[in-house]
Amino acid sequence: MSPVQSATNPLSGDVALVTGASRGIGRSIAIVLAKAGAHVGLAARDLGGLEQAAEEIRKSGGSASVLPFDVADVQAADDLIHAVERVHGPLDLLVNNAGINGDGIPFASSNMDHWWRVFEINVRGPAALCRAALSGMIGRRSGRIVNVSSGLGNVSIPSCSDYSATKAALTRLTESIAVELSGSGVFVFAISPGMVRTDMTRNIASLRDLTDWDAPEAAGSLCVAIASGSLDKLAGRFFGVREGIDALIASTDKIVEQDMHVLRMTRIPTQGK
Repeated sequence: MSPVQSATNPLSGDVALVTGASRGIGRSIAIVLAKAGAHVGLAARDLGGLEQAAEEIRKSGGSASVLPFDVADVQAADDLIHAVERVHGPLDLLVNNAGINGDGIPFASSNMDHWWRVFEINVRGPAALCRAALSGMIGRRSGRIVNVSSGLGNVSIPSCSDYSATKAALTRLTESIAVELSGSGVFVFAISPGMVRTDMTRNIASLRDLTDWDAPEAAGSLCVAIASGSLDKLAGRFFGVREGIDALIASTDKIVEQDMHVLRMTRIPTQGK
């Protein structure tokens, strides 16, 4: 924590970029980061939604810029990173939140073009932004990346093959990048924002009767904890808002020692081992 930071403004002076910030979870994350003192770049396709989110942040005394961006346009990833850094300075935190849902129909009936587009948005887009952000972060030996994954990447439910597969891929990508970044001063995480009532979750048939919803602001609080460095020892791992920030911090050593919160195959023990 720098001299200008405090318990109420833990991210004072930090620069953050949030994709999918025009609505839903991304908007909530951006607002919470701004309340914690960060200068926040808001990226999405919906210019009107971005302007509304930025206005809400500014009215509360925060700092935000609007950056129209299509996560499917991987060639524009470098330009987006440069744009936020021109406005606010070197990037401290990237939150890859933008994503889309699948068709919500069985795989055998799916449209393969749309099925693959879910991968383009949910995996290729975040990967391009990670790559674009990393060169500067590695050079400064400082920075953090949060990939918003999902618990649905760890389970199989009907009519969700595209979305679940992309989130499993994003979680594994996070782990792979984290291994490469060991000792670099840069940390990358995969998180679950919980079950948040959004336009996306309303289209998942198996979730329509769910009553135990999580507040969208909880993901923002988790991102603040990550940005502050409190969870650096858990880089490369997947965890979510339902674990609780204090519980994660208290259990850090156990999680690392037992190699928890990672994607692993359960195998039948080999004879003699």
